[in-house]
Amino acid sequence: MSTTNEVFIHNAHIFTETRDFYPGWLVVSGSKIRLMGAGDPPVLSMSTVLKTIDAKGLSLLPGFIDCHTHGAVGQEAMDATSDALYKMAEFFGRHGVTSFLPSTWTATDDAVNRVISTVKPLVGQVKNGATILGIHLEGPFLNADR
Repeated sequence: MSTTNEVFIHNAHIFTETRDFYPGWLVVSGSKIRLMGAGDPPVLSMSTVLKTIDAKGLSLLPGFIDCHTHGAVGQEAMDATSDALYKMAEFFGRHGVTSFLPSTWTATDDAVNRVISTVKPLVGQVKNGATILGIHLEGPFLNADR
């Protein structure tokens, strides 16, 4: 067993892609799920566990990916500022969204290009927030005939 950053969560309703466990338990090592199962958890060496969490029957789900979001907490992707994008990322991270694509709307080329220029260097993990995956260009149409 790893001796760093392990978190043991038990007494949870755990949802996966194909089934759910209740009660369920899991061990997270760093950012990866190392063990997971239903029923009574295995006996773990507590010297390897950094933190133990009793979920008290609450639900535990995979993080969500928001592939189309214009904004949050009074901030918008079209603001084209790193401050707005960081505030959005922090908000999303606190509410179960692990990553997102800031979305533009139909606007002038200059406005959309400002958003692209702002987002591009910020792509990646945001401290205390959701990862910025890239950008979703909602408009203008990318088809020259439209």
